[in-house]
Amino acid sequence: MTIFGHTRTFKDSGNLVLKNTSAIAISGVFVFDVDERFKPYEDITIINNSDEEIGLSHNYKMDFQEVIPAGTTRTLNLVAEDIRIKNNGSAEISINSITLNLRHSGEREKKKINDGLQTLSQIAIIKNFF
Repeated sequence: MTIFGHTRTFKDSGNLVLKNTSAIAISGVFVFDVDERFKPYEDITIINNSDEEIGLSHNYKMDFQEVIPAGTTRTLNLVAEDIRIKNNGSAEISINSITLNLRHSGEREKKKINDGLQTLSQIAIIKNFF
């Protein structure tokens, strides 16, 4: 992509698969160790293979308002730099029970830049009209 004479490339992280590498105690929080080079992630799927409900928080918040019931999969429509889960259940969650599938493709960044350029072009056309 070329912007004002500069070329911007976006690295695609490919599909990254992370799991909880330690047990998560009741009311405990686990922070996934995401690859800093590809932040923010835009394609996110969480698979809760545990017997406990988990809460999800992202982008360094501690609100855990997104709930993922035991034994379910949830695809998230958000862009995140940080992903953490909280054990909302009544028993410990064992190692490798929660799977996080991530991908940074750069598509949202490309769209954002293209939308901005389109808006600037429209403003320039209107400005030249008057």
